[in-house]
Amino acid sequence: MSADRIAVLFPGQGSQFEGMADPWNAHPAAAPVLAETSEAVGRDLVDGCRDPEALATTAFVQPALLACGVAAFRVLEDEGIGPAGVAGHSLGEFSAAANVDLLIEVDLARRSRWSSSAGRRCSGPARSDRGR
Repeated sequence: MSADRIAVLFPGQGSQFEGMADPWNAHPAAAPVLAETSEAVGRDLVDGCRDPEALATTAFVQPALLACGVAAFRVLEDEGIGPAGVAGHSLGEFSAAANVDLLIEVDLARRSRWSSSAGRRCSGPARSDRGR
């Protein structure tokens, strides 16, 4: 594998951390992804990624992780680094799909938000949502 082609693994829920959107918001190739996804889900993802309470809720974390994964990938592309392959763990599969143009990231953000909401209604609160 050459240095300009890498395999990319997108993480699932549980990999979130405070400030995870900050580096991507500062990059011109990534900032539009965060802005578009924020608009699609109705919440500023950069600010939310600095909020420990938001990062503890599935409804916020899923679209935020998706957007950060897509944004990070856009930075790699902007730097001339292409994927030899992509994969995702759990929710990371959405980011992988968006980055190989199988699905549009804004649609995925809406779907991940809907999916987390539907899952909560079916099975009760997620461990990270309990007590909220």
